[in-house]
Amino acid sequence: MFSWKRAQILLCLGAFLISVLISLLTIAPSQAQSQASKTLPPWKITQGWHYLWGDVSINKLPNAKVCTKVESAKGNPCWQPFTFPERLWKSQQDQQQNNVWLGVRLPEGKWQSPTLYLGAVPNILEAYLDHELIYTRLSPNSLPPGHGEGYQWPIVPIDSNFSGKSLFINVYVGGEQSIYIGFFDRIVIGSKFNVIRCLFKDEISTILGCIFILIGLWFSLTCLFRSQDKRLILAFALLAIAGGIYNLSQSTIVPLLFNDSLNWEHTRYTAFCFLPILTLIGFEQIFGSGYFSIIQRLWQIHLIYSVISLGLIVIYNSSWLYDISIDHYLLLGSTIILLLHAIPIAITQKNYYAKLFSFGLSILAITAMHDILVYRFEPENWYQRFYPWGMLLFILSLGLILERRFAETRRLLQEYNQKLETKNAALQEMDQLKNEFLANTSHELKTPLNGIIGIAESLIDGATGQLSQPTASNLSLIVSSGKRLTQLVNDLLDFSALKHKQINLKIKPVGMREITEVVLLLSRPLVGNKNIQLINQVSSSSPPVVADENRLQQILYNLVGNAIKFTERGTIKVSAEVVTSYIKITVSDTGIGIPPDKLDRIFEAFEQGDGSINRKYGGVGLGLAVTKKLVQLHGGDIDVESTPNLGSRFSFTLPISKGKVERKQREEVSQVQNYLAMASDSEHLISDHLISDYLMSDHLISDHLISDHLISDHLMSDHLMSDQNLSPPTMKALKILIVDDEPVNIQVLVNHLYLQNYKITKAVNGEDAFTKITQGYKPDLILLDIMMP
Repeated sequence: MFSWKRAQILLCLGAFLISVLISLLTIAPSQAQSQASKTLPPWKITQGWHYLWGDVSINKLPNAKVCTKVESAKGNPCWQPFTFPERLWKSQQDQQQNNVWLGVRLPEGKWQSPTLYLGAVPNILEAYLDHELIYTRLSPNSLPPGHGEGYQWPIVPIDSNFSGKSLFINVYVGGEQSIYIGFFDRIVIGSKFNVIRCLFKDEISTILGCIFILIGLWFSLTCLFRSQDKRLILAFALLAIAGGIYNLSQSTIVPLLFNDSLNWEHTRYTAFCFLPILTLIGFEQIFGSGYFSIIQRLWQIHLIYSVISLGLIVIYNSSWLYDISIDHYLLLGSTIILLLHAIPIAITQKNYYAKLFSFGLSILAITAMHDILVYRFEPENWYQRFYPWGMLLFILSLGLILERRFAETRRLLQEYNQKLETKNAALQEMDQLKNEFLANTSHELKTPLNGIIGIAESLIDGATGQLSQPTASNLSLIVSSGKRLTQLVNDLLDFSALKHKQINLKIKPVGMREITEVVLLLSRPLVGNKNIQLINQVSSSSPPVVADENRLQQILYNLVGNAIKFTERGTIKVSAEVVTSYIKITVSDTGIGIPPDKLDRIFEAFEQGDGSINRKYGGVGLGLAVTKKLVQLHGGDIDVESTPNLGSRFSFTLPISKGKVERKQREEVSQVQNYLAMASDSEHLISDHLISDYLMSDHLISDHLISDHLISDHLMSDHLMSDQNLSPPTMKALKILIVDDEPVNIQVLVNHLYLQNYKITKAVNGEDAFTKITQGYKPDLILLDIMMP
């Protein structure tokens, strides 16, 4: 809907402006002035005028006789009568004359502070009251008047004893064939106050011109900050500026401000030429460029004519184009055509834009036609200029059109914003539901997966007796598929947590050499039967980094795991170097490499080299996306270099720590190394699925968001890493109480512990376990689900 509040403000502003300007023209004088004006109003001197061509001395003017045009043709200098307004033409004998004298006897009257207003006469050189010089507007050194030096206000105070004296005005004509005296103005004598009112009345166009220019500049600035309707706003702004310049050109103030009036005249003519061009472009922008092709042709014709005429005027300094007035006729024809197209739209289609545009343009056309007719037919008693008022109403109508366009744009934006807010609220609600679903179901997702993997592995290990080879192979496929699904769940949970910044880092100094050794040791089962060497090239003298130990293991495990996955033979090396205040860690391999066109997308979520990668190697492309976000969370960066069929180099940076690595970490790493070395020679070899059990067990992870393939502090604690606790009991069997509300978890633990000949007691909840203990059962070890309600 149209914003009537804003429209009413704009209409009220225009009405207020018009009323203020009109009131200024009819401003009430003071009491003394009012009394004087009632007895003797200002007098417009239109009768009794004579003119004489030639640069005649002021002393000879009173003696020159008044003659007719026939007597003047004989070559004798004499006064010839004329009446305001009139265009004075040079006769055949006067072609060489550059000046014309105007003379009139002043009327009798008594005014307070008598003053003459001479604004009706252009190019005044000097004015005399009898033989007394009373006014100089153009200095002799400023001829021709194109340079404009010496301009003065056309208000001349005179003595109170002026009655019966003659006023002589010397006017410069130059090489022109004629001069127009009294164009839209008259010579006035009266009190000073009333004469100033006459001057102000003549300068209304100046005030309106300044207002138009300010409006144009305002909308020019508006155009810079709006993405819609730019051409329409710019056309309106330039139209207002051009109208303002043209109005200012009619002012008597302009010659006082500009030293080069000829260039100002060129500027005035340029503004006049561009008024119809910008009006037609505005019409085209309001109703569409393809609405009427003739409109587009019209402004193109105007543009071509303007360029040609301005070029001729500037180059040849000729005014013949002013005299023949082609621009007036072209403007009149374009206005008629424009109205013939706009008015039917306003009537038949009830188009609000067309109504406003037609109204404003009609008023402008009527006022312009009035001024042109006054200029052409030179009526004696009617010389008002209405064009500035028509331009004001036209600009106000265009302003209302723009305001409605702005209001419609604001309404659409509000509707779009409301729709977007509604959709965003729905999306946020869905995102919140997704987060709650992932958080609430992560344990429920992992429990059956761990049960599938654990029971299958216990069956392979002989929990129910020796199995045939086909059965063991099928169970191995179940274990492998379960691990892949578990890894996918872990990646999805990590990616969601990182995306919503729900991961808190436990920052401390971490030794890169030690953490790399742990990751490479834990990655050995992933190698399988491949001919791959895992090499730790991180120097023991490398400074520690500022990182979360578990998250750093996850980063390295992802990169090393990817390298193993995509490498069939060769080496996988982890190296580190100091780069300013960071350590740059590089994981390089001799695998299949990455195509160059995939490098810029390799760290995006759900991206892989190509479709065949997923089919051959598995995965959904979340590992590197999670890795990148974890590195950035540490304040570092990650990049990749790769050559197809030769290998890849993944490098990431971490800040250097000024602290020291805790002794506990070094001891835990040593225990891991000793344990893996011992286990590799024992009959209880650490198999791939055994390590995965530790990596995927919920109760071994300090934060449920940490990826399940990480080794937690619990895994590396002394009581879990001791050789004695890993070996079966040699004497009597230990009693173990398992407390869990999930039957699958209980069965997994029972199957694994049964192989070690432990005595197992089960409890389905804490109350059941407490009852058994109070009844005298004394277990050697209690395995308790801490997440159990």
